[in-house]
Amino acid sequence: MEAPLPSAPGEHRLGGDALGLPILIALGSMRARSAQRLAWHAHPGYEFLFLLEGKTAYEFESGPLQELTGGQFLLIPRGARHRGGQDYRMPSLLCGIQFDPVHQNACKNSVFSPPDLQAMEEQLSPLGPCVREMPRELSLRIRAIQVALPPFAAGGVPPLEAASLRALLCQILLDATRLLATRARGDATSLVKAARAYLEQRHTETLRMNALAAHLGLSRARMFELFRAETGLSPNDYLQRFRIEAAKQLLLHAEGSITDVAMATGFTSSQYFSRVFLKYCGRTPQQFRRQPAGSE
Repeated sequence: MEAPLPSAPGEHRLGGDALGLPILIALGSMRARSAQRLAWHAHPGYEFLFLLEGKTAYEFESGPLQELTGGQFLLIPRGARHRGGQDYRMPSLLCGIQFDPVHQNACKNSVFSPPDLQAMEEQLSPLGPCVREMPRELSLRIRAIQVALPPFAAGGVPPLEAASLRALLCQILLDATRLLATRARGDATSLVKAARAYLEQRHTETLRMNALAAHLGLSRARMFELFRAETGLSPNDYLQRFRIEAAKQLLLHAEGSITDVAMATGFTSSQYFSRVFLKYCGRTPQQFRRQPAGSE
């Protein structure tokens, strides 16, 4: 077994090589009795952070602040830069598992087959940072990790104990991934509803789809996939259609110029507005204003 990784007081860490489990990058537990500095950083794989006691928060360069209380866990996506809220992690008791299901030897000494690991990657890769509740069974397994880890980090644990910890870690990874996947399916409708509200409320602004994905806590690709499945449209298409409907009302009931209408509905120029209006309405804004649909 390799030498234990460096750790802070109250913290125990173990690398995947030390446990003979290639899917594992690092395992750590920490009891912080006071606020600790946690600056910007990222991990090559995913990380599950399980908060057993206390309350803390994490900031992400792309995405909203994620707050956790005891009994919840956080998914940190692969490569996502993050830090403690306002650069600090609050007093808490937590366990972190960094792992990589696409590591070339990830199956070794695990319960996972290659198709299992591919399915895990497909479940996790579309997700942004997100917080979920821990069921009692998962919480008990995390507490078992908290108890078992210190002797491992100190070295000299018998092989069968290592096998037990490997099995426990695999079960935790499976449980947490399944919870995220189940919740993601159940949340699809509410997420798309929130996306539509975001687009409608901000349709007069210059919008970026990356900002919408971050607002929802999803990757851009996953956001587009869910939105199209629920509405039959891409978010961009939905936004343009909503803007055109708003523009129609202004053309019919307001005195402003075509440029005024374009600016009031989120278009960057009257020329672009006219092209989009023609695409969706079959006539230019000027033609619509002179002869609205249904008035022939």
